[in-house]
Amino acid sequence: MPPYERPEILRMWKAQGAEPMIYNQGWVRISCKGAPEKIDITTGTLSSTGQIEIRAIRTNLTQDIDGRKKYDWSFSVSVPSGGVILTQDVQPFLAPEEGYTPEVTSLMNKDNPAWIRNKEFWCYIKEENPLRYTRAKFDVATSPGNGNRIADPDISVTYDIYTNPSGSRNLEYEREKDLRYKEFYEREDVKKLLEEMRAEKAAKQKTR
Repeated sequence: MPPYERPEILRMWKAQGAEPMIYNQGWVRISCKGAPEKIDITTGTLSSTGQIEIRAIRTNLTQDIDGRKKYDWSFSVSVPSGGVILTQDVQPFLAPEEGYTPEVTSLMNKDNPAWIRNKEFWCYIKEENPLRYTRAKFDVATSPGNGNRIADPDISVTYDIYTNPSGSRNLEYEREKDLRYKEFYEREDVKKLLEEMRAEKAAKQKTR
């Protein structure tokens, strides 16, 4: 424990209990010239009808990617059918009701003393029709880093998306309550396969 002359503040979060949710993850390379890509929240895949739109821009389209030269870059997330909020919450498990904007953009100026080429973004997303809340993480890498002189290098984005389709702001996730897994294990062919595997395992144990 810290001595009394140097008190420390501890923050605690009370779990609400996970609700049925949908989790998706993926990886995509996007243009550094600002061309948008859309991600479908329910499938985690790129789609022309996706609810989340991401864009990236970097000023130097041709340069030595040697880990020393800096450049201006930006990353944007927009939700045309609702809104988005960037967050630094340590436990992003409860989405805000208000404060959303159609688009958020993070700028990284090359003159910034804290400049970095790769950055992680967490955000809350709210859709209006139907009402549902999402938390999403985007890991953005703005250069390939392969040491070559490259014209118009793509930007790498890895994403994790957690959606509560019920309209609840609760974004706590448990795999056992993931609707995609639940639907999979409730399929008759999957149930039959699992039963056969259990029977085979039981038969092997009897012969030992």
